[in-house]
Amino acid sequence: RRDYGAKPRTDRTTAMVEVVEIQGEGEDQARELLEQIRADLARAQPLIALLGRIGQKLRDGQPTGDEVQALQALGDDLEVFGWLARRLSSPLETVKFFEEVEKTPSPEDLAASCIMRQLASIHSVRHGGREAGGVYQLHWFDTSFFGPLVKEAMEAEIGTLIGPLEHNSLYSIARVMAHQQSDRKPFDEVKRKIKFTLIRIRENESFER
Repeated sequence: RRDYGAKPRTDRTTAMVEVVEIQGEGEDQARELLEQIRADLARAQPLIALLGRIGQKLRDGQPTGDEVQALQALGDDLEVFGWLARRLSSPLETVKFFEEVEKTPSPEDLAASCIMRQLASIHSVRHGGREAGGVYQLHWFDTSFFGPLVKEAMEAEIGTLIGPLEHNSLYSIARVMAHQQSDRKPFDEVKRKIKFTLIRIRENESFER
């Protein structure tokens, strides 16, 4: 425990930021997608209202069947409405959707995330980006792969739209969804590692003597 207390910069978790990213082949396309995201969000009030009601009912422990049916019946005014309806036709995706509703900062944030994920599933040229819906958890060591997006996202507030950012002749736009700051791991989590480190140091000292 003394060793743990004397080394506050060791045994820390890694800082992480979660984003939805769309990578395109040209800067003009990236700017057009940014405008589409803003336009879709401005027209997404029916979705935002339903997400708000679902979130409130989940917090109150009430059934959400009527709201889910209403989501599935939003029609095709926006492509994200159809994307959500397809998700909600799968029991597994429905469970994931409820988890997203419960942890989102606001209905507006979740609506923007859904809009970007739907667009990423169609437009992103990053390998695996369409299958992932553009969702990534970025760490500082990912800079070689994601380029300036990592630094911009780490320093941006939740909900910020970023880009276009150029990396390897491709252009990314992204929205910051969550932050996890670097923090000290609890003593109980690392004491076994510290113990073996101290034993190894003591054994080396004995060997030298």
